[in-house]
Amino acid sequence: MSKICIVGDSWGTQRGWHPDLQKTNRHTMGWLKKLKGHKVKNFSIPGGTNGNTIHKATQYYRTHPSMMPKYIIWFHTESLRDRESGFFRRKYKIMDLTREKAQDNYKKFNALLKLTGAKDLIIGGQAPVITELLLHDPYYLLEDWRSEILGVPSVMTHSLVHHDLFENENCLDDAETRTKMLEENIRIVDQCKDSIYFPDNAHPGGKAHYLLSQRLINYIE
Repeated sequence: MSKICIVGDSWGTQRGWHPDLQKTNRHTMGWLKKLKGHKVKNFSIPGGTNGNTIHKATQYYRTHPSMMPKYIIWFHTESLRDRESGFFRRKYKIMDLTREKAQDNYKKFNALLKLTGAKDLIIGGQAPVITELLLHDPYYLLEDWRSEILGVPSVMTHSLVHHDLFENENCLDDAETRTKMLEENIRIVDQCKDSIYFPDNAHPGGKAHYLLSQRLINYIE
């Protein structure tokens, strides 16, 4: 039995599901408890950002050093959710902004690992992990779980729910680039709607989480 911390957005918690799905589906957190009796502290925030869920966990462990986890599971979401207040006053390219915000998130996550001394299991969920920007070698890495579930090639997009970025006059990407990115995002949304593994069309359901938990338990003592 181990202490496990989970950080992430709605993919990291069953609270991200509709109440009806919560009654009939079990999340990875639930499987870790049921199958191996692990103790799990979950900091995931439905609709949250990488930055605020990592900050939430960091603040907790700074004030509760006796509760340090042995493992941290990160359901990695879109770095573009961490846009600062007043962001649209500056010029940007969407992929440059994606990488900028991801770098900030990865620094915060690396600091959390140093604080806790935990081993990390990173799951590319709502957005793929930008592996070349990580500041460490993960204990376990699933770069793009969504694409794996769907059985399609990975698409490096963190802009699935950020259409405002494409429409703003300060966006420096040309029309061709924006169109290609939007078409890729639409394709991903449609594929999720057509998949049995996404019962609410947006989040992996119980079947997907069971299969994921079967993999993760091999890395958690």
